[in-house]
Amino acid sequence: MRSSRLLSGLLLAALIAGPAVPVVLHAAPNQVAAAPSRVVVDGVTYVDAAAFFGRHGLKLKWLEAGRRQEFASSWTRVELEVDQREISLNGLRVFLGEAVVLRGRSLYLPQIDADRLLGPILRPSAIPDPRRLRTIVIDAGHGGRDSGTLNAKLKLDEKTFTLDVARRLAGILGTGQWRVVLTRTDDRFIELRDRAEQATAA
Repeated sequence: MRSSRLLSGLLLAALIAGPAVPVVLHAAPNQVAAAPSRVVVDGVTYVDAAAFFGRHGLKLKWLEAGRRQEFASSWTRVELEVDQREISLNGLRVFLGEAVVLRGRSLYLPQIDADRLLGPILRPSAIPDPRRLRTIVIDAGHGGRDSGTLNAKLKLDEKTFTLDVARRLAGILGTGQWRVVLTRTDDRFIELRDRAEQATAA
């Protein structure tokens, strides 16, 4: 009788509050329910960071409760922060497509970044055949009327530096086994859609 009232109360609370309130049924005493492996936020699918990095042998450590996490092994270290796209991977800045989110007590990464960006970095041997990569497209960004950030004091535009870096990188990669394509080679404006089409066509 008592347990059926408790169950009815939990279900009623869930119906009133909506899907944001998790309800755990049949949980053993002193047992904490596991975080869901995936959540969808604003149409974007996220995966549990602890589960993802755990599969790659990295151990979780909270740097700031409910805000920042570190995942580390003997060979790598990753730091994540809630509401940030930028993460640290072995001291390097890496940008995700969407910001890290907090749900319950867990941090979540965009699934596409976990699968296509971080997974191959953490386990390159899982890439089916890396030799298939023959063409690399480098997008210098900005250009023409889009100057990017401007240093008024030194009269320097970001677009100048992005093109310089792109050219240098193309020179380095061009000496290897890859065909290198630049979306722009001079100071011109190119729409984002056109940049993507260039990359797809290459």
